[in-house]
Amino acid sequence: LARRDLPGHGPMLFTTPGTTWYNLGQAGVEAILARRFREKRLHIRAQEDLEQVAQHILDKDLDDFCWSLDFDAEFLERWFSNGFLPICSRLAGSGSSGSSAEPLYVLLPKLHRQRCLLWPWHTLRVDRGAKKRSKQFRISADAAFPQVVDGCMEQHGESWLWPPMRELISTIFNRQQAEREQRRERGEEEASAEAAQVQAQAEVHSIELWTESNELVAGELGIMCGTMFTSLTGFYRQAGTGTVQMLALAGLLISSGCECWDLGMSMDSKVAMGAANVPRCTFMTLQRQLRRSRTVQLPRGSGREGGAAGTSAHDAIAHVVSGKSKAAEAPGSAVASSAGGAPGVAQKVVDDCCSDAASSSIGLNVQSKVTGEVAGAPDAPADGRQRESACCIAL
Repeated sequence: LARRDLPGHGPMLFTTPGTTWYNLGQAGVEAILARRFREKRLHIRAQEDLEQVAQHILDKDLDDFCWSLDFDAEFLERWFSNGFLPICSRLAGSGSSGSSAEPLYVLLPKLHRQRCLLWPWHTLRVDRGAKKRSKQFRISADAAFPQVVDGCMEQHGESWLWPPMRELISTIFNRQQAEREQRRERGEEEASAEAAQVQAQAEVHSIELWTESNELVAGELGIMCGTMFTSLTGFYRQAGTGTVQMLALAGLLISSGCECWDLGMSMDSKVAMGAANVPRCTFMTLQRQLRRSRTVQLPRGSGREGGAAGTSAHDAIAHVVSGKSKAAEAPGSAVASSAGGAPGVAQKVVDDCCSDAASSSIGLNVQSKVTGEVAGAPDAPADGRQRESACCIAL
């Protein structure tokens, strides 16, 4: 596999040299894909402003997906930083045979109509069995990135982690880790996005769960942008270790100052943990607020070569339990900062969303969906587009 670069445009097609796709060139492939996707999906190039793209999708109520042929690390970082979840799709050959030996890889950034969030933290449910089992494990961050990628592929196949996506994510991770190490050596503190009046940069992370004998049994890939963590994909190798890993990760996120855990697409297992769906416009408002803060730094683990990796998973989960208790003791602070229990940015977004419509059914439904409070308003419209429009009115 190789990229076909065009002067002034950077890396474009990611396909096999000599194949039909490769010989067609960028313009030819884009024409084929434009006919395939029509107007349902926006075609986005690397030079475009993704903040404006996101706003256009909101304003026009467009499809979840965009598409692009631009496989570039900086471009992928910007997708993450603007709230998109980019996946990579593999298309078969362009000829009549549709040969799989002639694959073309297409970037499909997604901005979900409904986003599944664990927010605020007191909604998280702690499984007692997982808490008990957690005494056998340790949790770490960024200790074994390549092994976590392998674990995800081992469980799910290549799926969206096709070669170009693996290459880009690995490139971003390695560069960001090297930059962080250089800052440490110089004794520099992390720059505050708010002070610099710029949005925070999305940072790639791996999360690992280890046994006492230092065996990697579960993990996931994720993105931290400001004070929001987004889970991308994960794996587990022993029954029950996936739940332990997620609960222990919640403890790391809370203790590090993270305000919101973005779980992407809704699933029964996520809802069982206490997550809830919010409309796209609510998610984007929240994401834009939280990325203004300094990007949360997760505690790094040492990995296999350095002996015991990370910290006690049981202690991390205990931090979750402690945080839930503090939230219960302070009814006015549904989302508390890690330092002292003051209302965080996430709760302020909820308050702002509902303040102008506090007496309306729209405002009450936004509040009840997000905070889990019981409201006397009727249910929101069943149709996702209607519900999103209603929320935008409240915003």
